[in-house]
Amino acid sequence: MSLDTTTPAWSATSSYPTRNRLEALPHWQRFAFGKVSLMTICLYARMRARIGALAAGVVLLTAASAFAGEYNLTVDRVTVDTGDFTKSGIGYNASSTPTVLRFKEGEEVTINVTNNLSEDTSIHWHGLILPFEQDGVPNISFDGIAPGETFTYRFPIIQAGTYWFHSHSGFQEPDGAYGAIIIEPKGREPFRYDREYVVQLA
Repeated sequence: MSLDTTTPAWSATSSYPTRNRLEALPHWQRFAFGKVSLMTICLYARMRARIGALAAGVVLLTAASAFAGEYNLTVDRVTVDTGDFTKSGIGYNASSTPTVLRFKEGEEVTINVTNNLSEDTSIHWHGLILPFEQDGVPNISFDGIAPGETFTYRFPIIQAGTYWFHSHSGFQEPDGAYGAIIIEPKGREPFRYDREYVVQLA
């Protein structure tokens, strides 16, 4: 199974708005911030050479090299340790380190997601081309994943590149319910590198 929830090679202190701060805003501002700014907009980049200085708020993740067609994810309450303070958050497979899923272009993937929370959850596969019922948006493409239940996503991988996935339920995404997707192309990439890194900016 090609997913990585190991301890990051490097981590820096990061912070994001609390639920209390968001709830204090007027409704229209809460929507704008929640959808655009404060819902932890993440950028994933694959660094092909040596990494020098990394800015604060960046998490460097190691990535597994194997590929598989079936994945098992649990959605769990975790403790997020920033170095300056700890807080309760949400992670996958009981880890506060964002998960990296690695797919291969052309494969069919099966992802079993078990909800260990006391509230509904979901996973939206951001940027992936897939059947609408697998898109993972509650009340639009499916009903969501109730506490204690397992939902199985199945879809073909018809593209390559770097993407991300995240919860589409409540404030779970800024609480840590997100991760990276790396899709290797069918053919060989037209460049060489010594090591691959996944860098997540949040």
